Amino acid sequence: MASLSLGSLSLSGRGRRKYVLTIGEDCAVLTLYSGKTVKNAWIVPAEAAEGGAEIESVLRQDPKTPVALLADTFEQIYRDEPVPKVGRMDQAKVTRRHAAVATPGDIWKAAMPQGRDPRGKKLFYLFCGLPRSEHVSAWVRLYEGLRNPKAGIHLLPLESLSLMNALFEAEAKARGGVRWRIMTTMNVSGGLRQIVAKQGRMMLTRLTPAPPEDMPADEAAAMMVRDFRQTLTYVKRMGYREGDALDLALIVDPDLAEALTAQQWEAESVNVTTPHAVGERLGLGSVGKPEQPYGDVLHAAWFARKAKPALTLARPSEQKSELGQLGEALAPLGAAAAIGGVAFYAYSAGTALWDTHQRIERLEIALPAAQSRLQAVQSEHAALPYDAQVMRDTLALADTMAGADRAVVPFLRAVDAGLQNRAHVVRLELENGAVTQVQAENQGGGGRGGGGGGGSGQVGRGAPKGDGLWARLEMVLDDPATAEDALVLSARIMQDLAAALPDAQVVLVRPPVAVLPDQTLSASVRMDTLHGTARTVAGPAADGSPAAAGGQAEAGFTMRVEISRGAAS
Repeated sequence: MASLSLGSLSLSGRGRRKYVLTIGEDCAVLTLYSGKTVKNAWIVPAEAAEGGAEIESVLRQDPKTPVALLADTFEQIYRDEPVPKVGRMDQAKVTRRHAAVATPGDIWKAAMPQGRDPRGKKLFYLFCGLPRSEHVSAWVRLYEGLRNPKAGIHLLPLESLSLMNALFEAEAKARGGVRWRIMTTMNVSGGLRQIVAKQGRMMLTRLTPAPPEDMPADEAAAMMVRDFRQTLTYVKRMGYREGDALDLALIVDPDLAEALTAQQWEAESVNVTTPHAVGERLGLGSVGKPEQPYGDVLHAAWFARKAKPALTLARPSEQKSELGQLGEALAPLGAAAAIGGVAFYAYSAGTALWDTHQRIERLEIALPAAQSRLQAVQSEHAALPYDAQVMRDTLALADTMAGADRAVVPFLRAVDAGLQNRAHVVRLELENGAVTQVQAENQGGGGRGGGGGGGSGQVGRGAPKGDGLWARLEMVLDDPATAEDALVLSARIMQDLAAALPDAQVVLVRPPVAVLPDQTLSASVRMDTLHGTARTVAGPAADGSPAAAGGQAEAGFTMRVEISRGAAS
């Protein structure tokens, strides 16, 4: 894969000049557009504290040229939602209220009109937002501190929507009907930027990792095919159906373009090309070397050439607060209410009632959007290759094991060595801390059928020590033929567990066989040995052997063992 090389750009031109500062997750790119072409571009580190100094050094030599900030970050908000059509005087207030719900929080936001429904009762808006992460906020602070004129904060996917439409202008004229488009560019600032549109309107954008530079072209192509199919699952949930026209543009380096052309795509038209070729085709001039794969300068040049941006985000301080509007409207009433207590009480009650109605209205507006987002998240979780809850539980277990005072994995390996594939554990409990007192008494077993005879067993656990580990294992023996075989096998397992864990106490809490009233089970547990036998005292069972608890059911013989490592002796 070719690496990005922009230092060779040195194309002069007269006319309008503009800097475009593209910020991403991996780096930032400053592009100078002059006349009708790109004059130069600079790549700087992703962190504003490090890359900002280089940006300021360049702009200090050209303080009169405007600078626009173009965000190519991972976290961006796009919500296409209807707004009730009201009177001209109230429409702006209603739209702001919907924007507060669609893009909540102290973020940079704006709304773009998307038309109206055929009946004219609703207006459609695309509510856009840029969350105030530390990374973005640092770059915005640097941007606002520049001496150059500011051309505003913008979102790269939204501004490049028209770039994608320009690539497929001929296809749009050739066929009507519902038309979907997907454009993927490889950006040095963050990875693979995918933009999805329906009928020319923004529907979805994704930012995913780009193939490594040293990855062979065929493997990189297969990776991008998988990424496209994942994007298509989201698009299908937005209404895409088989038979709808789908245009696909992939803008990469020449080697990868050749490999991608050989792939099968679920699209009506596929345009696999390079940033250099797109720049030449759209009259942007050179946007880099012909072999380079990255499209950052292509996006910046397209944005700089436009007479007007698609949308400019408002700073949080510029967004008018609903509470401020309410205070302004009720200021005369507040002055009048100060005349007397009754008037003041009426004002307070009226304000509270107004606030309540406003909150109810906001919640009613927010409910459909919240339900829609919930369904989208549930659909995304259902499409994942692994169950999300299982993964969370697994990661939580890994964190717990990593924080243990003693190594858990070697302990479990020792247990496995003691079992020697003669039983499998069906339940495992682990706790930090030592068992300070261990006792074992006769207890009914959990043999076939899970029943149990008489007897009792107790294990006393004192205050945990920092270097201790306690475990309880419930295991099923590998199908011994008789109850007597189960007792013999359990005794051998106990001996082998004690040998595998010489520094631990191993206790048979529940044997695999119920001990009948005319039988006893004696067990003594020390740090290094364990002896367990079952003998008939008087009146043996009919067959002369201990009776299996619960009879010959389908379940296997089960036994329960407790192990204490680091216990007081």
